[in-house]
Amino acid sequence: MNTTRRNFLGGALLAPIGARLFADGEKSLFRFGVMTDTHVGKTVESCGRVKLALELFREKGCELVINTGDIADWHYPTGYQAYRQVFDEVYAGAEKKPGEIYVYAWHDAFAYKGHAREMAAKDAPEAFEETRVLLKAPNSHTDTVVHKGYTFVVFPQFVGCKGFIGWDEYEKRVADACAANPGKPVFVTDHIPAGGVWGLPHPQRTEILSKFPQVVYFCGHAHGSLRSDLHICQGKFTAISSGCLQNWGSFTVGHPEPRRQAYGVLTVDVFADRLDVRRWDVRDRSEILPGKPWIVPLPFVAETAPWRREVKKAECPVPAFDAGAAVKAEVSGTPFAGVKLAIPSAGPFAHKYRIVAERKDADGKWEQFTWREMLGDWCYPPKDRKPVLETLFEAPFLTAGDTVRFAVTPMNQYMVMSKSCLVSNEVTVPQGAKGKVVLESADPAAEFGIFPRRLAAEGKRRAKVGKDGWYGPFGSSDWVIRLPDGLFTGKPGTKYRVTFEMESDQPIGTARWNIRLCDAKGPGFGSTRYSTPSGQSGKMRYVLDHVNGTPGKRGESDSYYIYFERGAKSRMKPGRLVVERL
Repeated sequence: MNTTRRNFLGGALLAPIGARLFADGEKSLFRFGVMTDTHVGKTVESCGRVKLALELFREKGCELVINTGDIADWHYPTGYQAYRQVFDEVYAGAEKKPGEIYVYAWHDAFAYKGHAREMAAKDAPEAFEETRVLLKAPNSHTDTVVHKGYTFVVFPQFVGCKGFIGWDEYEKRVADACAANPGKPVFVTDHIPAGGVWGLPHPQRTEILSKFPQVVYFCGHAHGSLRSDLHICQGKFTAISSGCLQNWGSFTVGHPEPRRQAYGVLTVDVFADRLDVRRWDVRDRSEILPGKPWIVPLPFVAETAPWRREVKKAECPVPAFDAGAAVKAEVSGTPFAGVKLAIPSAGPFAHKYRIVAERKDADGKWEQFTWREMLGDWCYPPKDRKPVLETLFEAPFLTAGDTVRFAVTPMNQYMVMSKSCLVSNEVTVPQGAKGKVVLESADPAAEFGIFPRRLAAEGKRRAKVGKDGWYGPFGSSDWVIRLPDGLFTGKPGTKYRVTFEMESDQPIGTARWNIRLCDAKGPGFGSTRYSTPSGQSGKMRYVLDHVNGTPGKRGESDSYYIYFERGAKSRMKPGRLVVERL
């Protein structure tokens, strides 16, 4: 007897719904559920989305439930206990509880003994074991689970670190599983993306797994909305990112987009000849993009795999504005807050919009002075989308007295730019609120220096400028522009703004910097983060806002650096820098 939704919500949870029976009467061999990046806090209340996911998995008859890591936001013992409590409550009275697999990741080790970021890997073996005990999890951080003759190989985030297996052993475990299961998929569960999902191909994982076409790789870490097909990629194996049950941002260039909430999970039906992967919103248990499951044919054949990135890129429509559409720009706020842009929607395939800000020079010619990206509303259900999107080009990015305009171009999820571009009306920038300038430099790289972050305090390995005025190319290390010590003084709540100009030149693809303020004396950060564009950026302006916290708290400091995170093989040409106390 099937359990109806009404009975389920009313508490009649004696048997899972017979949802493995498909419309044509075909029944899958088994079904499992996948969630990731749950980031629970210390309390049962923080497990609300986990509870909704587990209720959906029970309703759908999942025989196995997988969490691919960052189970808690920090290593919270009471959070793991709360997770277990919620799990047991949801499956109370069940005829048979599902199997469980847990991947242990960076956040599950962070703050185990201290707040230094570099301590997470060092403490992880001990932290992960405590996590396992508190969760009452059946698997260790490195393990193999067999369900109905199908193998799941489990790996932690910290493969290759002290206390964990190395990459040779990683490959051996995958190889042994594939050899023992000819003609069947081997499910690898890990946290870090590989194989190109969201354009994040972890090098060692991708290189190893590319030797084994049987592998179906489930991971987390990237967050994001499951409405995007960027969560699945087939190159030499199949890789699937499971979204998240927390919030997510995006690699938007030029300014930090407000983070968006996520409620997505996966169910996977296993057939002898295919996998049927469906996406669900746990709030109302509705299918995300119904009728468009990710069907993965078995066995895997690279040449005909349907989720090859080049195939999906070619199939994805390129968005365009409707005829007669216009972008409206108007001055906003008293005192001046910025220029508000009203941008007509270019439809559900508009993943992002590129907004190029131009000003008139002394000769009356238009020149770019910065640009940014804005997320579209594709990630929302159709009923929640709007015909006009609004965004504020904030005052700190603009210069009083300039005449400016904005050119807007939509792009799809594969970053294919539309030929459809709208240019706004012109506006004159008024004077906004001004702070007290506490630091100004025309050439901060020459004046203060660019250093590897870990050596900046000692002033070692200062980067040298080339004859063309560019610094780099830099390796994969993190770099900083040093700022004077004691610059960010004042009582808690004191506000500072760091505005600087820069050009960057980075390999096309995923090589880009995250820019933010980092604590010069500890592991913390002092601002939100921005992404630089891949390729040649042209002139860009970045604004980093900082608010002093309570002395003695984690990350609180009076000294910060401008931090460039990642960005392999990249070059930069820093320009004018101004620090204001607001």
